[in-house]
Order: sequence, then C-alpha cells, then structure tokens
Amino acid sequence: MFVHAINVTVVAAWRVHCQFANNKDHLTFRREIARTLLKTPIDSERSIMSTELRSNPPAAVRYDGEDHVVVKVTQGRCRVCSKNTTLSCVRCEVRLHRERGALCWDLYHSKNSQL
Repeated sequence: MFVHAINVTVVAAWRVHCQFANNKDHLTFRREIARTLLKTPIDSERSIMSTELRSNPPAAVRYDGEDHVVVKVTQGRCRVCSKNTTLSCVRCEVRLHRERGALCWDLYHSKNSQL
C-alpha cells in the first residue's frame, strides 16, 4: 500500500512538472528524484572529499542556488580547471576555485555551462 502511494505521488508530480517545465520522460524524472533523495549529509567520520571518483550531483541539487557554501578541505583537483585547490562546495561535494577572480565556482553552478 505504501509503495503504491509513493508511485501515485511520483506520477502526479511528473504530470505537474510536464505542464510547467520541459517535458522529460517519466524514467528520467524518477531517476532525478532517486538521485536527489540519495544525496545524504556528510558523515562526521569521513572527510568531505574522499579519494574515490565522484559524479556530478543531480541538476536539482547543483543548480538550486541554496546552501552552496565554500569550505576549506584537503588539497585536490578543481572539477572545472583541474588545478589544485583547497576549497569545496559543501552541497555538491566537489572541489572548485573561488578565490582571486577564478570563475570555476560560477561556471560549475551555471546551467549555461557545458560541464
């Protein structure tokens, strides 16, 4: 019964989305919901950035413009320019330059960029 209620809710949300936004197919819409729901807060036991490769966060998270805060982390490669940086976006969990006029932060969080 619970799974049916969730399914009905997702279908209704998809129909509303199709009326007001670009028409995504239903499977893509479900996948974006799943990716967004799986985005969990960072555990205190592990560092903000681990050495494993990470994919880009879903567009709903990456472009929402909320809670994208810069924090200091261990040195690693910027997702945009691949130069070393010690800054990271907490929400997206990616390293990005933001100091001294670097445009990496703005490029990464802009829908118009080709990243």
